[in-house]
Amino acid sequence: MVKKLFAAAVTFVVLAAPLRAELKYTVHVEMKPADASSAPADPMTAQIATMIGPLVVNQLLPDGPADVVYTVGDKGVRAEVSKAAVGLTAGTVMLTRPNGDIVQLNPADQTYWKATAEDVAKMKSRLPVTPGQSKRAGQFMTIAGAKTEQITFDMTVELQVPEQMRPMVPPGLSSMTGEKWVTTDQFKQYAAMAAKGDSISRALGLDKFGTEGIAMRQVLRSPLFGAFDLEMVVTKIGEESAPAALFDIPAGYKEVPSPIKLPWPELWTNRHD
Repeated sequence: MVKKLFAAAVTFVVLAAPLRAELKYTVHVEMKPADASSAPADPMTAQIATMIGPLVVNQLLPDGPADVVYTVGDKGVRAEVSKAAVGLTAGTVMLTRPNGDIVQLNPADQTYWKATAEDVAKMKSRLPVTPGQSKRAGQFMTIAGAKTEQITFDMTVELQVPEQMRPMVPPGLSSMTGEKWVTTDQFKQYAAMAAKGDSISRALGLDKFGTEGIAMRQVLRSPLFGAFDLEMVVTKIGEESAPAALFDIPAGYKEVPSPIKLPWPELWTNRHD
């Protein structure tokens, strides 16, 4: 009788305890052919874009389209990288702590390195991206089962070219426009944490727009991309429980020095100050 009562009590406690859940979603990153109507009207801009576009595309996605799997919870954000994508190294796992510190795990050789939130902020401050205007477009779309609202934006990139060559650079070459579709009601409790761990948006300067919801689709257009647009879209999203150890450094991993550059490279500049 006592055993039955004990078992019942344990069952009640287990059922009454709140289930621990995280948000897990997959982001597909791809360079897609741009609409012909968005091609630069200026012949010089179009010519330069044709030359440098393939180089920029190769730097952003050297191995072609890639998927990044994010898990967001109280302990931070885990990003699993299948192939290299906008500075994230193929085959690695990026952990972002709630305080902004990051850890990169390298399963291939069982090593890891760390960077503080201050290091991250310093690298971000070196990105020569100037955010422009953004606005809600009043457009809505359902993506992977989630209702989203469109936010349009523009920004510019400070191209690092020799002083004597600057007069030859068309002013429209460094312009960027795009849109971001963010969740309007679902998963809002994860938005702030997810934004901290979104290295791709941070590397591209997109973290200034629509941070109140999960970014379900982002499109970035620029003459710098040549005949392509950069698209990031969530293909699968949902809440599920995850082992607490998922956000920890595995036993047996050896710490190595942090590289000079953080996992998102200086995409637009060669400055090293």
